[in-house]
Formats: sequence, structure tokens, C-alpha cells
Amino acid sequence: MELFFWLFLAFVLLLGPMILAHEIGHFLAARRAGVRVLEFGLGFPPRMFTLWREKGTLSVEDVTIHLPGRVSLPPALRPGAMVEVLTRPGPDGSPEVVRVHLVTEPTGAPDEAPLPQTIQTGEGTLWRGRLTSLEPGTVYSLNWLLIGGFVRMLGEEDPSDPRSLAARPKRWRLTVLLAGVLANVLVAFLLFMLTFSTGIPTRNFVLIQEVLPGFPAEAAGLLAGDVVVEVNGVRLEEGTEDLRTVVRASPLRPITMTILRGGRTLTLTATPILSDGHGFLGVSMQPW
Repeated sequence: MELFFWLFLAFVLLLGPMILAHEIGHFLAARRAGVRVLEFGLGFPPRMFTLWREKGTLSVEDVTIHLPGRVSLPPALRPGAMVEVLTRPGPDGSPEVVRVHLVTEPTGAPDEAPLPQTIQTGEGTLWRGRLTSLEPGTVYSLNWLLIGGFVRMLGEEDPSDPRSLAARPKRWRLTVLLAGVLANVLVAFLLFMLTFSTGIPTRNFVLIQEVLPGFPAEAAGLLAGDVVVEVNGVRLEEGTEDLRTVVRASPLRPITMTILRGGRTLTLTATPILSDGHGFLGVSMQPW
């Protein structure tokens, strides 16, 4: 059970961002191509909730009205339906939809009043007529299966709508289809560049943690807290490994160490003793 959990977690953390980047590529290419994007979802359905909806438009008898993202639309609303649309002036003075109702029949015979009809009410302006176009803004949703994401576009197979994917020129359809893969390549390249541009700090020097009493390090004047940067005039590159190699290879032979202590640079000389066939200095140390 624990193994399954870790495999699932690795799947989510590794594959999820790849899927999301892939879908963002499709989304951006579709917007650039003029394809109407119905929904961009984080995760996969079922939907948890709608994060927000972009502004859109609808037309009553070819009169275009702005549709704010906060307005709820009847589920059965389709172009060709008879509607009543209540509007109020928006920030720029143009009408904005407040609510939309479906009506079953026109409110009057065609020769009684031209469509659309507009009626001033205490709530705003009421438009009555046939819905000739509907373009609600893109829905951004959060879904229950939180792995990657998806893009839902209008008419991926049906070219009847001019803003569907199938109605776009071949070059744009190809661009939208390839954009996901290109997004994955771009993200991989950026991550690669970020990794090698930041790097990781190197720990080439040696921090003396403890000096054992009665051993060569104490006799040479080494103290806990000293930082060794050079041995025998050679700058350390592999930290403790370099110092240990020199000490073990130098029993009964003096070695010089350049150290940092309290902002000062000092040079000390110590002669490792012979212990088990190798040189021994009498310190404990760690990389620094």
C-alpha cells in the first residue's frame, strides 16, 4: 500500500506538470489562431468548481452585447432561441448583460414591432428577440483529479462554426496540434538552463571541528573553528578528501597548512605521527 502511494505521488508530481505544460501550449496556440476555447481546466473532470469565466458576447438580432463572466446562462441556451436579455450600462457606457431568460414564442407578430424590441424597466434595458450568436468567455475550472489539465475547444471536428478548430486554415490547425509538444520541449529547455545557471555551492575547504590533545595538530597550534584552505601550498579542491590524502601519505614528514582564523590568514606546520602505517594528525573535520 505504501509503495502504491509513493508511485502515485511520483506520477502526480512528475507527469502532472508535463501534462499541464502540454495543455498550456495548446491553449496559447488556439487563442493565437482565433479558435474559441470553451474551457481550460486544472486537473481532469469531474469539475470541482469554476475559478472564473472571461468576458464574452452575445447577439440579439445581430445586436452585440457584452457578456460579463459572472452572469449565469441557461443550460439550454443556443443560437436561434428566443430570449429576453436584461442589460445595464457597463464602465464604458455600452450595455452589459445582467441576466438572460429563454422565451418560447416571440412577444408579438413580426408586423407589430421590429426585432429586437427594447423596453426600459426599473432594472435596466430589456432586449427581446432571437439569439443570433453566443460566445461566452473561456471557463477556467478546478477539477477533482488534480493531474495536469485539459483544453476544450469549439468544433475540433465540426467546421460549421467559423471560430471552431476545424474551420481554421491547415497551418493553424497544425500549429495548435504541435503546440503542446513544443511547450514540453520549451519547458524542458528552460529547466535545463535554470539548473545549470544557478549551480550548487561547492565545499572545497575543511573546517576543523575538534583538536585532540597531545597530537600533532595541537602542537602545531590548530584550533577548533579553523578553516584549512591550502596544504603544502596547494589549494584544496575536494575538501576533507584532499587533506586526508596528504596527511595519510606524510607520516613523520612536516606539512604546511594555510588556515583562516577570525578574518586572518595563518600558515601552520604540523608533522603527522605514524599510526597503522599512515600519517595521523589528531583532528575531526568536515567540509566547509
